Amino acid sequence: MKIVKLFFALLMILSIGMVSCDSLEVENLNAPDRERALANPSDLLQILKGGTVDLFWGTTDLHAVWAGLLSDQTTATNKYLAFWDFAEEPRMAFNNSVTYDASGFSRYCWNALNSTVVSANSIIQAIADGIVLEEVSGNDTIDRTSDAEAAAYFIKGAAQGFLGAWYDKGYVVDIDSDLGALEFVDYKALIAAGLANIQTAIDKANAASSLTFDFMLKVDMDKARFIQMCNSYRAKIAISEARTKDETIQTAYATIKTWVDAGFDTDFTINTSPNDWWHNGLDWYCYRLSSADGAGYLPTDHKIMHLINPNHYEKYYHPDTGFYAPLVTNDMRFHTTTVFNGTQGYYFYVQNFGYLNPNRNRYLFTVYTNNKWYNNNQIYVDPDYPNPIFLTYEGDLIKAECDLKGGNTATTLAVMNDPTGPRKALGMLPDVTIANEAEAINYLHLEYSFELDYATMAVGQWAFMR
Repeated sequence: MKIVKLFFALLMILSIGMVSCDSLEVENLNAPDRERALANPSDLLQILKGGTVDLFWGTTDLHAVWAGLLSDQTTATNKYLAFWDFAEEPRMAFNNSVTYDASGFSRYCWNALNSTVVSANSIIQAIADGIVLEEVSGNDTIDRTSDAEAAAYFIKGAAQGFLGAWYDKGYVVDIDSDLGALEFVDYKALIAAGLANIQTAIDKANAASSLTFDFMLKVDMDKARFIQMCNSYRAKIAISEARTKDETIQTAYATIKTWVDAGFDTDFTINTSPNDWWHNGLDWYCYRLSSADGAGYLPTDHKIMHLINPNHYEKYYHPDTGFYAPLVTNDMRFHTTTVFNGTQGYYFYVQNFGYLNPNRNRYLFTVYTNNKWYNNNQIYVDPDYPNPIFLTYEGDLIKAECDLKGGNTATTLAVMNDPTGPRKALGMLPDVTIANEAEAINYLHLEYSFELDYATMAVGQWAFMR
């Protein structure tokens, strides 16, 4: 009955309700059919695929927009889905009501990632019960048990880790958990459980003679690439854990660096699967009200422009017309770098605000909208659009950040002056010197915000708080 009980787990977690074990002890006329369904290898593999898609929705759905607003990557001039509330200055207290227009900010991630955990547990339990997961391909029957087991531990660990990075508390649900007695644990325990499961995924992969990870739409990884993904994900999760200076001191930054080194050696992107998955946060962020004048629905925030040229806007609001002037910078990424849509420059200078009122909270937003990831409002339907998930440059910045936590600015300097890195190779900028930790932090913040704008999954922007 353990497998059957996992069906109840998701409902219980999502409703955050406590149900006693006795209340589950009722006659269930559907139980035999459920058990047979969960004992069917093809059905279990579909559950795994569904849980994997949930993982990627849990890190790229609409909540990425609210995270971008809070982290000053973008801003809003309207009240739709309470976007304006997240951009307003001074900051507003978060409304945690389920009827709040922005309840999806906390709900989307919670639902999707906990669903991932339940799906993963179904696979882990089935394999523990001796079920062999086979898949028919043409005239061949392929044993996918090792693939599925490693994948299940990975998606479970990544989901738990991201839940810990996003929330203060959550549930650690294992195959032997008493679903009637679940209790909240803090984010540290969630992340610790997640990292342990990702390590198990690596161990399972290393023990297998070969491995294929193809449980996510349009993803087909071999064993080496899968292990790289595990390492990059756990580095991203671990670097996002510390929320205070004391916790920063306790973080194992040397270990995180080794994970980055063992992680992705080329950018990890996933092409859109129309109607099934795309980076929804990025799709919203890049949406333009009119292709003719380029008015962005979610304009770029002042933070990014200020980091690029601190002298251009001396303060957020300028009543004079100079406020509307194009940004002055020698960074060619802003001007001449060719982006996905074939145009040039990471940001588009807006000549007309469309139906947005430029006088409403004018001090909040710039005259730019993101162009780097723009795809003619077709991100969600273009099967060739490469949604960014983990770029290798993020790994470089994570390593620099790890060393900086120990007072070492040399790695940040090396990343900024790397002739093959985007700052030099695309930006055509001169070498810099870094005199102190504050300057190093400023360079890292700039590159995270500018080069990786909305390309770090939702938790990336959220974790800017660190």
